Amino acid sequence: MKPHGPLLKQRRSFPPKVLLLGIGIFVALLILLSAFLTMPGIFSSFVSLWLPLILRWAHLIYGFAWIGTSFFFIFVENSLEPNPKESNLAGQLWTVHGGGIYRFEKYRTAPIPLPSLLHWFRWDAYLTWTTGFALLVLLFYAHPEATLIDPQIAPLSPQVAVLCSLGILIASWLVYMGLAASTLLNRPPLFTVVCCLLLSLLAYGLTHLFSGRGAFLQLGAVLGTIMAGNVLFVIIPSQKRFLEAASRGERLDPELVKRTHLRSIHNNYLAFPVLFAMMSNHFPFTFQSKANWLVLLCLLLAGGTVRHAVNLRQKRKPWLSWLFGGMALLLVSVIVAQPTQSSFPPLVSPRKISDADVEMILRSRCSGCHAHNPTLARLTAPPAGIVLENLEDLCKVLPLARTQLIDLRTMPPGNFTGMTEGERMALGLWIEKKQQDGRQQKNRGQ
Repeated sequence: MKPHGPLLKQRRSFPPKVLLLGIGIFVALLILLSAFLTMPGIFSSFVSLWLPLILRWAHLIYGFAWIGTSFFFIFVENSLEPNPKESNLAGQLWTVHGGGIYRFEKYRTAPIPLPSLLHWFRWDAYLTWTTGFALLVLLFYAHPEATLIDPQIAPLSPQVAVLCSLGILIASWLVYMGLAASTLLNRPPLFTVVCCLLLSLLAYGLTHLFSGRGAFLQLGAVLGTIMAGNVLFVIIPSQKRFLEAASRGERLDPELVKRTHLRSIHNNYLAFPVLFAMMSNHFPFTFQSKANWLVLLCLLLAGGTVRHAVNLRQKRKPWLSWLFGGMALLLVSVIVAQPTQSSFPPLVSPRKISDADVEMILRSRCSGCHAHNPTLARLTAPPAGIVLENLEDLCKVLPLARTQLIDLRTMPPGNFTGMTEGERMALGLWIEKKQQDGRQQKNRGQ
């Protein structure tokens, strides 16, 4: 039996070699673009500002679409009800949405005849990875000294840091492919334990190679690469072989179908950990902690466990999974409560603090980024619009400064300007005195 024209056309569009070549050219152009962006006068500030914004926007849009599709199909898979009247149906599902009633059916083999049009779900995955890698190049590889490198952890040169990052992406994918090609894949509990052990080693190694911020994003990039690789190299090729076999009236090897389905499940479980890694940059207290590798591991495991609990919701009550995820988050809260230490020499002593000392700390540790015209990290504007060039600027944000500088110790990011514990204590005493003076003035006014 010959396949229908539209289906044949869909299956033969963009062969894997052409797709890989296109992605390679795209990546090469991004690397060249990042090199030009670091050279003043080549591109305007409009391009340097708007290009990352557009890429981040596209990354989120396609990422949500990809993960949402995965969540929906796993829900359908776990909610199928048997249909004894149809021997070729693995199950069916009735649902309601947007004022309409829908019926979904899963076939054990391909229906006869094949439908003239099939909807494929792959470009969301491809575009999520390419836009994510583009952001990695533009925001991290373009200036690794401010994002990937922490001299207190490892004295890497910018070139070595970028090469290490790329090498880890490739090596992690190859290790995962080796595990997935072994018999461990058919033993999910053991496969999960081995992967968690390897993930622990990777988290520990990354946090002892890169800055905390860079390590968290790097691990997210590793997991995202594994997910996209599953789609490109395993899931889509398997679907094509399935349709080709169905067009000849043959049945695809059940073992291949099973292994492909497991890869899809892996992507589903990696979704929550990857989402956390994407947003970790906005929560410095997670990667600033003393045992940040353990924080990273616990949060990733909590995400996977919560996803497992959601998946089990259609079948049984997943109390154990919720408990494990809660314990992992509790452990994180204990770890991040421990203050970090700095090996930089102090500028002032916490025993005696004056206004001049506070201004000296601000100029040396804060105003490189938080200034009207920042001089560090290639910033074009102060982060969050907060300026800390003098005492007047600091007095405008006293509660926020105390939270970020003293309570959470998340600023400066990665402590790359070298603020010491003594300086934090001195700032804390000065801020506390200013807040007390403010409360006393308010009480006198009342």
